[in-house]
Amino acid sequence: MRSIRRNKRGVLDMIMGAVIALVFVAIVLPVGIGIWQSTTNSFSQAGWSASANTTYTNLTTGIGNGFNLATIIPIVIAAGAVITILVAVFRMRGA
Repeated sequence: MRSIRRNKRGVLDMIMGAVIALVFVAIVLPVGIGIWQSTTNSFSQAGWSASANTTYTNLTTGIGNGFNLATIIPIVIAAGAVITILVAVFRMRGA
């Protein structure tokens, strides 16, 4: 932590990293959801066995649940940025 106290640019670099991660997630997540949705709607299940239909349903449900959970990622990144800022402020003040 002494290096952070001496090098204030390091704190700014950590904050910029969090901002870039937020922007990246905000762009990539909707694109991934759009691609997933268009590909799942393009499959024709005609002639598939019951086992294949069950596997397909389980797979698409699992991917959908994963995308729903992925919406928490920006919140976690923002919380990490806030904690980084708070730690840096307290360390620079010598607390």
